[in-house]
Amino acid sequence: MKCKYLYDVTEPRKEFWHLPGCIIREDGPLIGQHVWPAGTIEDHPGAYKLVRNGAAEPADDECRLKAAITTKDFERAKLHNGALNAGIQPEDYQRYFDGEILGYDTEGNDIPGPNYIKPDEDEDDDDDDED
Repeated sequence: MKCKYLYDVTEPRKEFWHLPGCIIREDGPLIGQHVWPAGTIEDHPGAYKLVRNGAAEPADDECRLKAAITTKDFERAKLHNGALNAGIQPEDYQRYFDGEILGYDTEGNDIPGPNYIKPDEDEDDDDDDED
């Protein structure tokens, strides 16, 4: 059964690093790691599990039937797996889902998304003004 990766998938096993398609990521959160790039099609008996957790989509009917996941559940799984693969901290998932952030820079600061809301710098000081 076959699936197609939606995100880069790390390959920690050295014995597979030489296979065609396995690359060393030169950018992003997986920099320096061996990965199977997004779009890679894998033929594996457990491919349906990757579909269920949102890391891949079915690439054949056998995988589609074995995964047995609704479109709604698949979309939700893809969303959460996308946040995980972008390195988003759990407390920022909703901000990521809402498009407020795209991720973090190398110093851990927010990378603004299309719906970014600039933090109010005086927010913490508001309580001090009320005496």
